[in-house]
Amino acid sequence: MKYAKLNDNWYIDGLIDFEYKSYQLLGYLQKIHSLFAQKKIYPQLADLINHYRNLLEIKEQKESVRSKFPQSVADINFQRMEVIYEDLYKDDDILKTIDEIIEFALPRFRQSIESGRELFEYAASIIDLEPIGIVPLYRKEGYFMLRDKSTDDILIFYYRIKLIQTDSDQFRALETRYLGRDKLSITNTPENIKMRLIKHFKELPNPASYMISIKHSLPLSATWLPVAKRILLKAVS
Repeated sequence: MKYAKLNDNWYIDGLIDFEYKSYQLLGYLQKIHSLFAQKKIYPQLADLINHYRNLLEIKEQKESVRSKFPQSVADINFQRMEVIYEDLYKDDDILKTIDEIIEFALPRFRQSIESGRELFEYAASIIDLEPIGIVPLYRKEGYFMLRDKSTDDILIFYYRIKLIQTDSDQFRALETRYLGRDKLSITNTPENIKMRLIKHFKELPNPASYMISIKHSLPLSATWLPVAKRILLKAVS
């Protein structure tokens, strides 16, 4: 199945009808869960989180605007000695429909995100990370090897930590470059492969290097590599 995609403004694009938008959302989430069933996490999980945050922000902004509107006296309850106020802020039918769509969507996004996180935790639980040789003090760039324990094949990558600056925050990310494939043997150990990398890429004379092994097969680009990168980033940071 191809990657499932939902427009960022799906809830206000085109026909703004609760039933139509509900079917649109449920169809998208059905595709997401089908991909999760295939143990494919990315980019689906990241998209779910973005959609959830966007809708939550819209809801909070709308509630903030509503709270700042003045109120008028609607009635007085003389028995309970209290004044009943009425909000002057009024939604039209379209805005009410958007509210309904958001209220329908938020818990379903939350449930789907939780399913994705459970899958991520499962993937992380079957991945082992071990240093190859002595780990130097400088670990902002180096190499890592991916190995499925059921085979002797390995995939070799270069990595580099980079800082990403946004309007509100700064965070670390792992930039990677695929270098090639190799096969482990008695004479071709991870240490031997590391020495060959040092000879070939002389700009890193003492690189941090890691073996990242997986106990059970997972989709490479959709799960194994993204989860491995997260684990490696945490280790080298």
